Amino acid sequence: MNVAVITDSTSYIPQTIRNEMNIHMIPLSVVFGTQSYQEETDITTEEFYKKVKENEQLPKTSQPSIGLITEKLKELAVKGFDQAIFITLSSGISGTFQSVVTAETIVEGIEVHPFDSEISCMAQGFYVLEAAEMAAQGHDAEPIIQRLHAIKASMRAVFMADDLTHLHRGGPIKWYTGINWQYAPG
Repeated sequence: MNVAVITDSTSYIPQTIRNEMNIHMIPLSVVFGTQSYQEETDITTEEFYKKVKENEQLPKTSQPSIGLITEKLKELAVKGFDQAIFITLSSGISGTFQSVVTAETIVEGIEVHPFDSEISCMAQGFYVLEAAEMAAQGHDAEPIIQRLHAIKASMRAVFMADDLTHLHRGGPIKWYTGINWQYAPG
């Protein structure tokens, strides 16, 4: 089997590594007011942080369209991929995972395996890198998905902020305990 590994832009894997490891990426959009930008396509990280500082309102995010996802899956099927593992950011904070589940019912010619990382940022990226490494070694989707679930059982992530301003502006903080989502006062 020829397995494609896909992720969304919130895994923040640099393009050079994605190219080296044959990782495909679908961008999420960030919305400042009425202006929408696809991550890495329409706005760089530096431009994003500049806009965050300049705007009073924090940006919103928007999941990729089902059309964009199905287009990528069809493209991969034409390129000879039999299976695709699509690793998304947490379904608790985005509808991206559900969009992939819906797209999987639309596209023919490629077996799609959505995987909810239940996290974001580079912790999500670690799943992607592991899947890409296993795909490069010739594994098909089933053992890769099993390995990702094994990693999920032991993964823990912690983040640190050098400035609490944006956390405060964002309101109550939502976090996942492994059992359910909980909120902390804003």
